[in-house]
Amino acid sequence: MLSTKEGVNKVWEQRAAYFDQSKLLAVYVSPEMLPRALNIMDLLLKGLRFKGHQLIVEQRQTYVVVSGERFEISVGEKNRRVEFIDNYGHPSRDLHPTGVLYLKREGRSTRAKEWKDGAKKGTLEQ
Repeated sequence: MLSTKEGVNKVWEQRAAYFDQSKLLAVYVSPEMLPRALNIMDLLLKGLRFKGHQLIVEQRQTYVVVSGERFEISVGEKNRRVEFIDNYGHPSRDLHPTGVLYLKREGRSTRAKEWKDGAKKGTLEQ
C-alpha cells in the first residue's frame, strides 16, 4: 500500500520506472481521490485476509485469489468526456474526473463486474 501511495504521486516518467521495480496496486484516480481509493483497497485487503484469501500484485496488475480462482481487480474514478475546439480549430476531447469511484473485477464482458459510488447506496467504503 505504501509503495502505491509513493509511486502514484510521481510524474508519469518516474512512475513508469517506479512501477517496474515496485508493486503498485491497480489504482486509477485523480490526486484528490487517491486517499479514498487507497482506503478502499486497504479495506478490501483486510477483508480478504480475514476470510483467508490473497491479494497478489504482479506485472502491473492486481489479483484476488479466492478458493484457488484468480480475479483481476482495480479501483478507478469515473470520467466525463468534454468536447471542445482546440487552438487550431479542430474538435477535440478531454476527460475530466467526476469524483465517483468504482471497484472493478476485470475480464471479458461476461465476467467483468463493477461496483461504484451511488446516491442511494452511498460510497464504496460503506
